[in-house]
Amino acid sequence: MKFVNKSDLNRKFIAFCIKKRLGRTNFSLKVIYFITSVLGRFEVHKNTNDFSKRGHYIPKFLLRRFRILESGPQKGMIYQYNFSKNSITEEPINKIAQLTDFYIFKKKGGGHSDYVEKEIFANFIENFGSQVIKTINQSEDDPDLTILEQNVLATFISHQITRTPAFYFNLRKYILFLYKKKLLKIEDLGSSEFMNEVIVKNKYNVTYEDMINFIPKIVLVVMKII
Repeated sequence: MKFVNKSDLNRKFIAFCIKKRLGRTNFSLKVIYFITSVLGRFEVHKNTNDFSKRGHYIPKFLLRRFRILESGPQKGMIYQYNFSKNSITEEPINKIAQLTDFYIFKKKGGGHSDYVEKEIFANFIENFGSQVIKTINQSEDDPDLTILEQNVLATFISHQITRTPAFYFNLRKYILFLYKKKLLKIEDLGSSEFMNEVIVKNKYNVTYEDMINFIPKIVLVVMKII
């Protein structure tokens, strides 16, 4: 009998549910979520210590959908537009939309961890998201997604929006804008209530034009610690 690590039970259960396309009703979805909440307690922090490598902030399985050709030398190539140079070039998919150790976090006890990059993004969000997207691609008409598949897809899209360097840069810029206007103190960043009201819900109604016209003159250093 094949041994299954208890920390992998939750991921394997979710994979099974998606493969069998379970979770079509609210009741079945509640049952699935209850089971995942129980199995999730067995998950442990994993750290491969495999650092100094470039990781994609746009998954390669998405980039491949836009490759130049389906076969031949250009199969692994994609068109890339450079905003600063106003130019389009052909680039290898393996070498674009990536940064070195972009999701590496500092641990409280010292050292670094790749848990977010390897487990949360790769093994969970990208893995399950790609399965649902494959279902959509293989459907000739309305894919009729289950409620579970809809939730997985929504999670994938929301994380994809917020995991890019551009989002990180603009979030820092937004915080610096509030700081300059004296609408935020550095210690406020430790309050989840403040973050939710002022940043997530945009309490002070900061506009797109405000962000475009604002040029930061100080640097905000974000310490990512788990």
